[in-house]
Amino acid sequence: MIRAVFTTLFVLSCGPLVPILASEDSAAPPPPSKKADEVPDGVDPTMTSRDPLFGLTPERPVRVGSRDELGGPKAQREYFESLRDSRGHPVEFRRKGNVGPGPYGGIVDVYEVKTRDGETARIYIDMYHPDHAPANQPAPPGFFKAVRDTHRETGSD
Repeated sequence: MIRAVFTTLFVLSCGPLVPILASEDSAAPPPPSKKADEVPDGVDPTMTSRDPLFGLTPERPVRVGSRDELGGPKAQREYFESLRDSRGHPVEFRRKGNVGPGPYGGIVDVYEVKTRDGETARIYIDMYHPDHAPANQPAPPGFFKAVRDTHRETGSD
């Protein structure tokens, strides 16, 4: 239960991981971390969604795509390769399957995303939107997007 509360607070706060409960006789204080309003190097803070559910529920999936008819899976990989954790580090990602039709008419896939600190999240993504270039789509709350390499973008939105 405490882990679920901790994870929820982390995702909603978009800030660093900080223990919620600590006893007075703790041997060591928590490690120093960036303040919630500090932005790690190499990320674009304007590319994090302000919608607290964006990408975190099947009803609000990230939409990506490619003008290439078979480019949807590549667009998903490009999106996740540009995703960064709250400290600005790349994340690990693995497709877990799909959850069926989504609100925008495509099939929604679910990915497990793991941060360098070992925290995990599920991110929902719909790859059937050719006008939604991966580089232009925001990160879910709690994550950042890497500073763009404009030479690799596909699509237009």
